[in-house]
Amino acid sequence: MDVHDTPLLSHNVVLQPGMVITVEPGVYVRRDFPIQNHIKAKEFLGAVVRIEDDVLITSDGPQVLNKGTPQTVEEISELIN
Repeated sequence: MDVHDTPLLSHNVVLQPGMVITVEPGVYVRRDFPIQNHIKAKEFLGAVVRIEDDVLITSDGPQVLNKGTPQTVEEISELIN
């Protein structure tokens, strides 16, 4: 709850059925990232990759709402090609 949270919501809220949360892992490549000579990926400096899952809290456990959407490089490449 540190990135997109609202000041109106306490960080002590216990998750309840019916609530939806976002799980948002990310990779952030700093512009000043020290690139080794053998890495030729300067075009990725400053890049951000985030794959978000929206998760519904239910009485039976969490349910990933966007399950089955493309998330791997291969799946996304296939979709856009």
